[in-house]
Amino acid sequence: MKKFLVDTGYLIALYDSSDDALRVQQARRSFRSLFQVEANSLIIMWPVLYETLNTRLSKRIDVVEQIDRDWTKMGATKQIQYVEDAGFRERALLEWRAELRRGRHYRPLSLVDRVLRNAILSPLKLNALLTFNPGDFQDVCSVKGISIFPQH
Repeated sequence: MKKFLVDTGYLIALYDSSDDALRVQQARRSFRSLFQVEANSLIIMWPVLYETLNTRLSKRIDVVEQIDRDWTKMGATKQIQYVEDAGFRERALLEWRAELRRGRHYRPLSLVDRVLRNAILSPLKLNALLTFNPGDFQDVCSVKGISIFPQH
């Protein structure tokens, strides 16, 4: 079984057809190929859900229904797992504040990205990260031997 941690941008591209056309195509193609294999599972951190299911997407009934269909199907085959962020969020906030104090060398990562980075470095057994922002995660993925999809 392979476990794929997902970033917000990937989910938005997967479900919002108004996103960048190439990203939409890549997300849909990779999602179909990765999750038609029942042994693979999608790992979702709660902050990613908050960012993805924002007001704009939540107002689109077609998007909400598609997410519900996909995730209900994946839930029935135990291919989806929601990971609590409590163990990661305080550390992410401390890192953000420390980064802010560095001045000119500030790295503009969102708290959600920092939570994901901490999850990658944690003992969670992950095989890959689904993201369109590999530069935000390449260093921590390399340390843990985690692949980044979709390939560019």
